[in-house]
Formats: sequence, structure tokens, C-alpha cells
Amino acid sequence: RMVEKLQPEDKLAVARFDADFKVQTDLTNDRALIAKGIKSLDFGDGTSIYNAISELFEKTLANISGRTAVIVFTDGVDTTSRKADYESSLLAVERTNISVFPIYFDTYADMLKITSQKGVAPTLQGVLSGHVILGSSLGSFKKEADHGRDYLSDLFRLSGGRPVSWSQLAKGSMTMFDIIPTEIRSRYYLTVKMPDSQKPGVRRQVKVRVNRPNLIVFAKGSYLEP
Repeated sequence: RMVEKLQPEDKLAVARFDADFKVQTDLTNDRALIAKGIKSLDFGDGTSIYNAISELFEKTLANISGRTAVIVFTDGVDTTSRKADYESSLLAVERTNISVFPIYFDTYADMLKITSQKGVAPTLQGVLSGHVILGSSLGSFKKEADHGRDYLSDLFRLSGGRPVSWSQLAKGSMTMFDIIPTEIRSRYYLTVKMPDSQKPGVRRQVKVRVNRPNLIVFAKGSYLEP
């Protein structure tokens, strides 16, 4: 649905991540190639979201200009990253003007439903959403899930995007697949002149307000001095 809403000149790439990160379809406006890339997605074990975000922003999207957004389908829980961590991956995002729209999967709620079924023990065995969970307790999985949700919150706040719940999309109560392409095209970029006494690498906090009622602002909450 989202691809159908794109303008003819809009381009889209498809990537997937498990323990590894792979660009399935390079940036293109060929709708047939995009659809093929989406339909051919497959996933193995592990979830290296920190590695994936770092590589995506530092390499794949490094030389892309114009209005750009990343839509990531995940619960935010990382299990196998080695090259990047929570902080370094967020830093890679903050250095850009690319907005992130996390489509959030509440895998903890899904697991509660599974364990509440008759005959399922509270000890988790098996594979859920790419995570290999062997003998993990619900308590420890909840901590991981909370940590993943915190990561996604930081991800969209640092990038000026917004979060979307998969459960709302699945119920049809939100039309973000219609909204996101339009929102990307209608974003404002504010440029300000800073004092000469800049310190490289210093983080500056930013707050954007509007003087019209009933509006919600999604904007980057900070930026790094060059």
C-alpha cells in the first residue's frame, strides 16, 4: 500500500536483517523490482538491529541526498550485534537528516498470549520473531522487550520520525501506510545560524513549537555540532 502511494520519482530500497544485514533491492523507482524485493524477504536466526542501523546509515544511505526516511519493522530487541551497540547505532542516526519510522511489534504481548494457552509452560522454548529463546523466563524477556521499546523511542526522537504500532495497523485503525509518503514530502527543514563558539561533537538540544492549536510536532530533539 505504501509503495502504491509513492510518486513516480520516489525511490525505495528494501533491506532485511537477522544476525546479518543485507540490502535486498537497491534504491530504485522500479515498482516491479521493489515488489519483488519485498516478496523475496526471508530471515534467519538472531537479530542484529544495532549492526543493521549502523551499516544502513553509515554506508547504504551515506551518499543519498534529498528527503529520506527509513521504515523499520521490529520489536527493537537486539540479540546478536557485535560491531555496534545501542549508543553507537543511535549516534549514526543522529548525524543525519534521515527520519526513522519504527513499525513496532509487541513480541512480549504475543509471548504472553502463547504462554497463557493451555499446556504451554512459562519457560520459553522455540523461536519468536527471529529471536532464539531457550529457557528464558518471561521476566527476563520483558526486560529485553522494554529495552527494545526504549531503543525505538530514542530512534524516532533523535531522527524526527514517529512510532507506529503494528497492532494498530493490523486492526486497520491507522493508515500510516497512506500517511508516511505524504508526510515525508511535506517536511520542513529549519536552518539556524549558530554562534562561532561551536565545539565539535557537542550535543545541542532542540525544541520546536507551533502557535496553532491541535497540532503535534515531530522533530529532531537534538543535533551534534559538526
